[in-house]
Amino acid sequence: MDYVICSRRGKKVEKVRLGHREAGRIVGKLWAFRWDDDIYFAKVGLWRRLKLRLFGRVYIGRIKRPEWKAPLPIYLLRCKKHGIYYVCYPMGYRGYFVCPRCLEEGR
Repeated sequence: MDYVICSRRGKKVEKVRLGHREAGRIVGKLWAFRWDDDIYFAKVGLWRRLKLRLFGRVYIGRIKRPEWKAPLPIYLLRCKKHGIYYVCYPMGYRGYFVCPRCLEEGR
């Protein structure tokens, strides 16, 4: 199930739908992302947006989930194939990232 977050940009109300691990810009520097049933917020300023555009990923912080033993580093990334923004933590020994939509297509 997707969550809907409403934001005001000027006089317009915009709806942002977030699937699991998807991210969206809310207002100005504020971005929101969903992990399972929780919604988290992060500030992504000009420098981080520039890094995201140049390198395709940017570190936004650490989060602690109840099922994890310790807080994990979370990155904001953009999928080249689908053009969506998503969040992920480095997986495996190589520290690779997997887009949630690419993962669904692989099943």
